[in-house]
Amino acid sequence: MNKIGSAGDFWIMPFLNRPVSLGLNQLIIRLKNLNTKYLYYYLSTNYGKAMINASINGAVTKSITKSAVKALPLLYPNLELQNKFSELINLIEKQKNKSTTTNANNLFQTLIQKAFKGELVQ
Repeated sequence: MNKIGSAGDFWIMPFLNRPVSLGLNQLIIRLKNLNTKYLYYYLSTNYGKAMINASINGAVTKSITKSAVKALPLLYPNLELQNKFSELINLIEKQKNKSTTTNANNLFQTLIQKAFKGELVQ
């Protein structure tokens, strides 16, 4: 999560299988018994964003402190349900990627056909 500037913006850090360093204006959130993907989507809801925005200070340079992030009220079911949610999200993301790839390939094939027929106009 960003601490300063675009305070409260967050993302999931990919697993890189090597040591990494965070920038000076970033926080890492690690909690026991909490699925990372569940937390990401929970904080991405309107409710989650409102909680984060309520914890941000500053008029010109927005910032959020580590203690403010620790104080965010988190609602979460047991770990088994969180993991099931994460599995469903993975399936949805895989299907979206597959659909996007199929659509892109179809559009590309259409363009190729038009190009070979001389139908593309600048």
